[in-house]
Amino acid sequence: MPVSPPRIPNLPEDQWTEDVQELFPMMVPPGAPWKGSDFNSILVFAHNPKLAKPWLEFSQAQGRDFKLDARYREIATLRVAYRYRNDYEWTHHVFSGSAAGLTPDHYRAIARGSADPIWTEFERHVLDATDQFNTHREIEPATWAGLAAELDHARILELCFVIGSYVMLAWTFNSAGVRLEAGFADKAKAMGYPLLDEV
Repeated sequence: MPVSPPRIPNLPEDQWTEDVQELFPMMVPPGAPWKGSDFNSILVFAHNPKLAKPWLEFSQAQGRDFKLDARYREIATLRVAYRYRNDYEWTHHVFSGSAAGLTPDHYRAIARGSADPIWTEFERHVLDATDQFNTHREIEPATWAGLAAELDHARILELCFVIGSYVMLAWTFNSAGVRLEAGFADKAKAMGYPLLDEV
C-alpha cells in the first residue's frame, strides 16, 4: 500500500515549466498545458519531465500499438496491482478492464489467481506468468509453452513488458505515496467494481 503521508506530492502549478506542460495532453482523457492533469500520477511524474515523457510515450504505445489483446493486458495488470496492494493501479484498471470485457466477478477472481474456474486455459497462463515473474523472476517452461501456443514472439515480449512496467509502477506509487484521485473510488463502487480492499 502507498506510504502515508505522500513522500512526493503533486507538483504545484507555479513549478509547471514548459517541459512539464508538455506532459499533460499525453494521457487519456488528456489534460491541457494551462490546466494540468486530472491524474495524480502525472502530477507526481512531473517532478522529472525528462523521465516522464518517454515513460508516457511507452504507455501510449501499450494502448495504441501493442498487438497483445487488451483483455490479457488488463488481467496481468490487475494481478500485479493485487499482489503489490496498489489501489491506484487497481482502481484505474477496473475501468479499463471493463472496456476489455472483464466483469466484477473477474476482478474478485484476480485475488484467487489462476485456480479460479472463471478463467480460460489461456488466461490462466497469463496469470501464472504474472505470478512467476514476481516469484521466480522468469516464466516457467510449461507456462511459456502455454503462452506460445496462442501468442507469437512479439506478443509474448509485449506481455513481459506489461507485467514488468506495472510492477515498476506499483513499486513507485507505493514508495512515493501516490494517492487515488478524489471521487474515483466512489465512482468505481457505484459501477459495481470491487475496490482492492474488497477482494
